[in-house]
Amino acid sequence: MQTTPLTPGDYWDIVKRRQWGIILTGLLVFLLCTAVAVLLPSIYRSYATIMIEEQQIPSDFVMTTVNTYAEQRVENIRQRVLSFSQLWEIIERLDLYRELREKLTAEEVVEKMRAEVGVDLLNAEIYDRKLGRATAITTAFTVSYEGKSPQAVLKVTNTLTSLFLEQNLQVRQQRVSETSDFLADEAARVNKELKAADREVAEFKKKNINQLPELFQVNMQALNGIERNIQSLNIDMRSLKERRGYLDAQLSSMSPYLDEVRQSSRAIIQLKELQTQLAGLRQRYSEDYPDIGFIKAQMKELQAQVDEQRALSDKPLNIDSPDNPAYISLSSQMASIDVDIEGVKKQIEAYEKKAVMYRQRIESTPRVEEEYIALVNRRNALLEKYNDLNRKHQEAKVAQELEKNQKGERFTLIEPARFPEKPAKPNRLAIVLIGGVLAVGAGIGFGALRELSDQSVRSVDQLAALTSAPVFTGIPPIVTAEERARKQKRCILAWAALLLGIALAVVLFHYLIMDLDIFWAKLGRKIDRL
Repeated sequence: MQTTPLTPGDYWDIVKRRQWGIILTGLLVFLLCTAVAVLLPSIYRSYATIMIEEQQIPSDFVMTTVNTYAEQRVENIRQRVLSFSQLWEIIERLDLYRELREKLTAEEVVEKMRAEVGVDLLNAEIYDRKLGRATAITTAFTVSYEGKSPQAVLKVTNTLTSLFLEQNLQVRQQRVSETSDFLADEAARVNKELKAADREVAEFKKKNINQLPELFQVNMQALNGIERNIQSLNIDMRSLKERRGYLDAQLSSMSPYLDEVRQSSRAIIQLKELQTQLAGLRQRYSEDYPDIGFIKAQMKELQAQVDEQRALSDKPLNIDSPDNPAYISLSSQMASIDVDIEGVKKQIEAYEKKAVMYRQRIESTPRVEEEYIALVNRRNALLEKYNDLNRKHQEAKVAQELEKNQKGERFTLIEPARFPEKPAKPNRLAIVLIGGVLAVGAGIGFGALRELSDQSVRSVDQLAALTSAPVFTGIPPIVTAEERARKQKRCILAWAALLLGIALAVVLFHYLIMDLDIFWAKLGRKIDRL
């Protein structure tokens, strides 16, 4: 019970009064922390450093087909290496986690091992000229493993390191091989399409060979030539018809016969012509038509002449063979002209058929050209795609050889795993130091708590403050034999605790800081130097 401010002397009195409680409490806490530091199992850690080397051949000459970032590639390989099948195979081969395999499932054991494997990236800052600033790139990474057995830790770390190196080679070779195979298959597929397009173009040209765009000018020239020929033939036709008309006029005014008897034959011919005219008029008009009556009168007169000639002549009349040479010559010329006219007419018809054919070709050319251009463009696009795929396939084959000869970007072991001579954790020295701090705090706290809960009056000032009365004198403490024995026992315990602490400190120094033999050897060398 304290109502007055405490002086440094009061604090010292409290320490002397509660010294055994403070010492024992602090010692107990320190011993507990020390026991924890000693009893915690040692965890050993081994690691290997793998450098990511760049492609040895400049990319300007040979471009690899594996273009993933280093971080992504390391992560992909980590997923492969830390897969269930890989880790379980390592566990069984190295006989790891023997006790845990009897208690836990395979998945739980593998998950525990996966948690004890570490893959850490090592970055370096370089100046990027493109970005104009410093940037961090991954140049290497470490593979580590933690465990209770240093021998097992070393074996597992070496195994994991080998797996990382092997998986990197397998992944890169597999990727370039898959890329090469894909490009080869794609090039073969496009080549089939290209051949089909070539056949389609050839069939289209064969089907429309006379209507292709490149024959447009040829068709136009042919059509123009045909039209000129038709025009020339029409001129010839008009000339022949004019010639025939002229000969026909001459022939109509000339008698086909030379003697008198033959004169009646002309009347017979005129009679036949009038009969023909009469038949034509009767088809169009009635008998009352004036021309019909006129022709009948002429026919009657001609018939009378024919009858008169027949009566005067003893021989029958023959009108089939004219004997007038001029008449016969004109008739021959007219027959020749008729043949020429018929020939010209047939030529005109043949040329007109050709003109129709060429006009159809010319009219169909725009439609054919549109379809032909579409087919040719598709074929050219396929050809360009095939050439591009073929070029990429050749590059992929070169990249495949690059990876096969390990000339591309690769993982290189620059620091192999070493045997862990000291445990990586726990940090026993740190635990002991923290235990010392906690021990001091626990001892002070215990002493303060006991002092606050004690209602005894231990000083004149306390008594004066409680009673508000003057204090005349004080009686010193009376120590009994029992109290002396208790004090002596406490002193013995204190010395024992001190000796135990010293022994514990020596043990901790031996195991945590330096071997005592090495310490005495170093100390002896320093003393000799003095």
